[in-house]
Amino acid sequence: MRWVIAIIIMMFAVSCTKESNTIGRISYSRDPYIGDIELSRHLVNGYPSGITQFFHSGDTVNLWILWSSSADSHYVTTKWYRPDSTFSDSSTVRIPPGENIITSFSKRVYERGQWYINLFVDGSDFRAGLIFYVDTLP
Repeated sequence: MRWVIAIIIMMFAVSCTKESNTIGRISYSRDPYIGDIELSRHLVNGYPSGITQFFHSGDTVNLWILWSSSADSHYVTTKWYRPDSTFSDSSTVRIPPGENIITSFSKRVYERGQWYINLFVDGSDFRAGLIFYVDTLP
């Protein structure tokens, strides 16, 4: 029994003497922070209605974003890509500093297939990528 206790004490002592080194830091808190993001068929009183990833040709796709917090003013840009991966459209809005800020982007779509939306903050800071389908199943 004494040997077991001695071994446990030695293992604890060895584990306590290990050195560690910090090479760098990663910040997971990026301002502004997305609280919620949805695709929908309609916006009713500023909120998404008919949340879905599946649309019909001729539908308007609404991208709705709730920004939980923004310490400073920022520019939010969406880039929409057709099913053949060619660029379709982009739109930019400014969000002010504050809490619970809502932005929305809308686009009428006709081409069938899998579409992509990329969301950037201040030009090049990628925040989200969304996929939706027009008259197709995944």
